[in-house]
Amino acid sequence: MINKISFEDICPYVRYARRCLIKEKTPTPVANYDNMLVYLLKGKGEFRVEDLTCNLERGDALIIRPGTFYEYTPLVGECTCIFVDFDYTMSQKDIVMPRLSDVIEGFDAGKIVENTLFTDVHIFNTTVHVKRIQLFEEKMIEIVEEFSKKSDYSDMKCGAIMMAMLSDVARRLRLGALETSDNKGLVEEVISYINEHSNEKLTNKIIGELFAIHPNHVNTLVKKKTGYTLHNYLVMRRISKALEMIDKTDLPMCTISERCGFTESKNFIRLFKNTVGTTPHQYRKRK
Repeated sequence: MINKISFEDICPYVRYARRCLIKEKTPTPVANYDNMLVYLLKGKGEFRVEDLTCNLERGDALIIRPGTFYEYTPLVGECTCIFVDFDYTMSQKDIVMPRLSDVIEGFDAGKIVENTLFTDVHIFNTTVHVKRIQLFEEKMIEIVEEFSKKSDYSDMKCGAIMMAMLSDVARRLRLGALETSDNKGLVEEVISYINEHSNEKLTNKIIGELFAIHPNHVNTLVKKKTGYTLHNYLVMRRISKALEMIDKTDLPMCTISERCGFTESKNFIRLFKNTVGTTPHQYRKRK
C-alpha cells in the first residue's frame, strides 16, 4: 500500500545506523526494505542505483528508496560510509529490527516497511544524490553514536536529527531555496550554460553531472526559470538561432540544422514548422 504524504507530514524514525568500511564491490545488486541514507565519510565510492551511477566523495549523500536495487564499489582503495535505515512517518516504529537487504532473486516487495509517495517534494520519490553537503557530517556521526547508546529518548533524538537533515536536503533541492548560499545563482548558471551550448547534445543527465544535481531535478530548474521543460527550451533556443541564421546568411538548411544542434534535417523541419508555422525553406522565401 502506498502512503501519500506531504513533506510537512514527515516524522522520521531511525531503525538502524552504522558506520561501514567498504573494501570491495558488492558481489550482486541488493535492495533495502527501508529507506536508506548514505553519507560518504572518507575516500571515494561509486554507487550504481539501478540505471543511475553516482560517484561519491567526502561530503556527498544519497537517499535510496526501498525496493531500489543498488551496488557499490570503493574507488582508490577503501572508503567509509555511514548508512541509516529509516522511515518517514514512524508508522512502523514497532518494527525495531532492520530487515536485511536482499538480492534480486530473494527480494519480497511485500516486506517493504513503508512505501511513501510525496505529493509536493517530488524529488524524494526518486533516488536523491546530493553533492557537497558537509553539514551532514556531524549530524550523521551524532546519529550513529546516539543510536549505539540507546539512551533515554534516543528514538526522538535520532528522529530529530533525521528531520533536520531531510529538511536540509529539501531546502537545497527545492527551487524556493535558491537564494540560500548553497543554491544562489544555480538556475542562472544552468540556463546560461544551456544558452551557450544549445548546439551541443544536452540531456538531463549531462547537465546534472556538470552541476552536481540530480538529473530529475534539471527539468524542475529549467521550467521554474523559463516555463519550459529542458527539451522544449532547447527546441525554442535552437529554432531561434535557426531563424537568425536564415535571416542573416545564405547557408544551406542542412548546415543551419547541424550548427543549431539538430541531429537530423527531418527533425529540424518538423520542429521548425511546429514552432514557426511554416517550413524553413518557406520561411526563407518570405524574406
